[in-house]
Amino acid sequence: MIYIHKSTKYIIIIVILLCSIITACSKNTNIKIISHKIDKANIKKIAEKSPEIIKLKARLKALMNPHLYVYNPIGKPDPFHPFWDIGIVQVKTNSIPKNNKGCTTSLACMDVGQLTLVGVILPKHGKALAMVQDAAGLGYIVHIGTRIGTHNGKVYKILPDRIIVREKIKNLNGRFIYKDTVMLLHPEGEQ
Repeated sequence: MIYIHKSTKYIIIIVILLCSIITACSKNTNIKIISHKIDKANIKKIAEKSPEIIKLKARLKALMNPHLYVYNPIGKPDPFHPFWDIGIVQVKTNSIPKNNKGCTTSLACMDVGQLTLVGVILPKHGKALAMVQDAAGLGYIVHIGTRIGTHNGKVYKILPDRIIVREKIKNLNGRFIYKDTVMLLHPEGEQ
């Protein structure tokens, strides 16, 4: 029995593999390299037949054509119309209650304490005006004599920093007395 060292076995295997590779490569293999003369005409012909180029040309043509959009409002809500339709109610002059049980204006339906004074205009000549605001942020222009409050109140005076509302209230004896409520004008940001 022949004893061969382990590393020698590996060297023999590597030599055999190298010899087989060399003999395989030494055989005459014909590899043809086809070279085309590349010019712009050939590139254009090849590119025009490419399906990707055809798709891109079709998309470009569709994008370049002017697209006319026509809005059809049928079945769509009007964006300039309020969500809730608030109708205007006309009050006949002979239907106004004399005992002030009903409200004729929105200011007459609110208590004076629910309103805040936000502005005063005192012109040299003409009528003094003031602006009051309710809790919802709605503003109302008032002048002397405007009905305001639930107790048949009226704007009595408009001064540069306040307005005075005079209300007719029934006292404990059953007599009507006048109660003056002062609404102060607070500068913005102050409480």
